[in-house]
Amino acid sequence: MEQKTPVAALKPLNILLVEDDEMNRVVGQMMLEQDGHQVTTANDGMEGLESVALHDFDVVLMDVQMPNMDGYEATVIIRSFEKGGEQGGAIIEDISDELAKNLRTRLRGGHLPVIAMTANAMKSDREKCLEIGMDDYLTKPFQPEQVTHVLREVVSGGR
Repeated sequence: MEQKTPVAALKPLNILLVEDDEMNRVVGQMMLEQDGHQVTTANDGMEGLESVALHDFDVVLMDVQMPNMDGYEATVIIRSFEKGGEQGGAIIEDISDELAKNLRTRLRGGHLPVIAMTANAMKSDREKCLEIGMDDYLTKPFQPEQVTHVLREVVSGGR
């Protein structure tokens, strides 16, 4: 009988889960915490940016379709501040000076992995996520194995 090599356990991560749907947020948080991760939640992209400005995260799981500020816009802002905050123009004008200052300080010169979460499974949706700077893509409803695989790939630099 063939022995399967066990998959290496993923080290506990500090994860920001940005999701506007309360049920998805609760289920996602429970699933991630069950795997030993520390999870902070946000209801939309703006709340997500506020969390990023105040805390260090290993990775962000970002819903792409949310009210107020969607995941695309929040990711563009994150990527802009990693480059110093000079790009982004009108998008960056949507945030307060204090938030901009905190994001610039925390993100400049780094790379915060962002994984898109969406119910849209079209190839063009995935391409759009990657094009704006997201590191990977999960379709909802997601399976725990799928989430673990993508987290492992992204935090290890495999993608």
